[in-house]
Amino acid sequence: MATQITPHDRDSEEAWIRDLPDEDNDTRGVQATKFRGVWTVNVQLMELLRDVPLEDELRENILAALHGVDGVTEAGEEDREIWTVQGTPNGGALVDAVGAVLDALAAQSRAELDRQ
Repeated sequence: MATQITPHDRDSEEAWIRDLPDEDNDTRGVQATKFRGVWTVNVQLMELLRDVPLEDELRENILAALHGVDGVTEAGEEDREIWTVQGTPNGGALVDAVGAVLDALAAQSRAELDRQ
């Protein structure tokens, strides 16, 4: 479940995270920050997964989940672990949508990270 937090950057308008035990953050952690009306969604796992079929599945599912959030007009991948989202979505809804994707593939993600 998403929790609103004080943004780390004083120029950011809003920030949300998944409230998880520390040991789950590498596979299921998500943070969304709004800056100048644009959301960035950070998924730590995607920085860690490299060149495996699971990576592509997660990327596709994350993008689809973001597009499915009410108020999203545009979403795209900015960097390995960062997506940008435009429109008027709720930050908590963005975090929860991506969190559901990560939860669905958490066991496979943990196994893949353990192999690396």
